[in-house]
Amino acid sequence: MTSEPEKPVGDILLVDDIDNLRSLSGLLTQQGHKVRKVTDGMLALQAAILNPPDLILLDIVMPSLSGYQACSFLKSSDRTRDIPIIFLSANDEALDKVMAFRFGGSDYITKPFEPAEVLVRIETQLKLSQLQQQLQAQNVQLQQELTDRRAAETVLKRLNRELEIKVQTRTSELIDRNEQLLNLQTHLQTALAQAQHPNDLQSELMSRISREFYAPLSVITLSAELLARSPHKEGGSPENLLNNRHFQRITESVSRLQQMLENTLFLAQAEARSLPFNPQPLKLTEFCQTLVAEWHLSPDSLHRLVFTKHKEQSIVIYADTALLKQMVTQLIANALRYSPDGGTVQIELCDQQNGIVFCVQDQGIGIPVADRERVFERFYRASNASSIPGNPGAGLGLAVVKWIAELHGGAVKIANAAGQGTLITVSLPIANKTTALAIDE
Repeated sequence: MTSEPEKPVGDILLVDDIDNLRSLSGLLTQQGHKVRKVTDGMLALQAAILNPPDLILLDIVMPSLSGYQACSFLKSSDRTRDIPIIFLSANDEALDKVMAFRFGGSDYITKPFEPAEVLVRIETQLKLSQLQQQLQAQNVQLQQELTDRRAAETVLKRLNRELEIKVQTRTSELIDRNEQLLNLQTHLQTALAQAQHPNDLQSELMSRISREFYAPLSVITLSAELLARSPHKEGGSPENLLNNRHFQRITESVSRLQQMLENTLFLAQAEARSLPFNPQPLKLTEFCQTLVAEWHLSPDSLHRLVFTKHKEQSIVIYADTALLKQMVTQLIANALRYSPDGGTVQIELCDQQNGIVFCVQDQGIGIPVADRERVFERFYRASNASSIPGNPGAGLGLAVVKWIAELHGGAVKIANAAGQGTLITVSLPIANKTTALAIDE
């Protein structure tokens, strides 16, 4: 079962003659209403203004002040204008009812009363009054919220304006800073270009000179070989032996010039970042064996080339074959040149945990300790390089060796003291096991 809604209970001001006051007062009191009773219009005004009730039951015909007049006064006051008023009258004429509503009445009850009708009309007006009060409270709350929101919007707009000013100021500062950085970058790029320009010119000049020398040197080499092989130069006479020795010197000198030009061109391309580099899996053991076996020593050479390895299976690395050949050739040529009294040039290959070690050791004049760091610089020659017969080198060979080793992720070291020969060690990374197995297969 659904419970009936709770009926509103109110403070009711009853204004009527004494007979009706008794009957209505008893009826309303039984319903739980608080009832205040007056018999005069003036007393009704005083009671309502002093302590406004929830509802007024007001008789139209009263001495000294009619119900219409009392209602007019009550509706003109801010304190009492919202109190609902139900007129009581014995007149059931339409004109009387219209007058009651014009003066501000909320309802109209005709005497004699029907108790049930009176209670329903009172209950309806109390509910309407409560709803109106709730609506007014909600309106007041809404108005306050709107006021607070407007105030918050005003504050937010002010903060936004302040933020915009700060952002504009900061943006202007950042733009100025950015322009300063761009100007600094431009100056640095200009300075770098100016600093790089001489090196570019030098690299270009070295490259062109090297190319221009190749053709005539090739012609000289070919002509010397043809003359050395001509029929009238054959035989063992002193004159022919002397001439053959001269041809051999020409060939060796041209070979050194070609090597110097190759080194010069290599360094020029390396500095210009135009050097081709194509690493591929390479069996280093077979590579070194072939290179040593094909090396041609002069007939009167006192040198001996020996290759040894510390591991039976093939050692595999990733390398550019042409560059690696140039590096090994340069090391062997240096070892032969700077050991003029002959002796053994030992080429040794062994593997370590993280790579391989390639060593070239001679029994020549060695490199002084003070020169070891600088011999890898271009055009730098050790202080004892001029002690050997013939034209000294250009000081490019070890620079090429260092560049090629580092290009392959390796390093170069020099050991041994002057007078005890030179040991040059090149460390290179080894290929992974998967690659090594694939090559062996």
